[in-house]
Amino acid sequence: MLGLFEVLVIAFILLVVIATTRQAARKSKAEARPNPAAQSAIDVTPAGAGLFEPVTATRFIKDSLSARVPRVLLVVIRVVLGSFWLGSGWHWMTTATTTEMARRINDLLATGQSYGLIVGFAQETVLPWIGTVAFLVTVAELLVGLSLTFGAATRLGAALGMYLAFNYACLAGDPLLPVGGHWLTFFYLLPILLGAAGRSFGADYWLHRRYPRLPLW
Repeated sequence: MLGLFEVLVIAFILLVVIATTRQAARKSKAEARPNPAAQSAIDVTPAGAGLFEPVTATRFIKDSLSARVPRVLLVVIRVVLGSFWLGSGWHWMTTATTTEMARRINDLLATGQSYGLIVGFAQETVLPWIGTVAFLVTVAELLVGLSLTFGAATRLGAALGMYLAFNYACLAGDPLLPVGGHWLTFFYLLPILLGAAGRSFGADYWLHRRYPRLPLW
């Protein structure tokens, strides 16, 4: 049974994916339509005329949000994170997963540093079903690693990785300020999700061309 915070995290990730996909679709349609008026304005505007124009808060935010960064810069982060998740998943595959995971969870809960919103979920759901949870976590980490490494369904892999990292951070009681522990992984995955990093040097390049409406890549 999912706790309230689990549902909220999943809903947040889904909203981010949907909003980003819709915004990208609107930009693509706008760029595809010619704008003679804008072109004429560009042609008649003297060079450097806008350098000293006053900048409003609205324009500052709009220009900041519309700035673009080459997607290829995310490839290094994507591959490094992919190897991290693959290594973690492989560790769970080659150890007494159920026993070790239960021990780690109990040790973290015993420190009293875990966020209160996850304590009840861990005690009432995770530990009683630790065998099933251990299997699901192992499979999930391997899938995240494969997704990021090969750039396949990267947005889905990044969203799943953010969900896992959120749970790990809450269980370990990692501080938000300064950002550390599993929160770093969570925030590193955010630009991977928003930037659809798998479309550069990844399988998502072909998947997006074949199924452009799906927000998975």
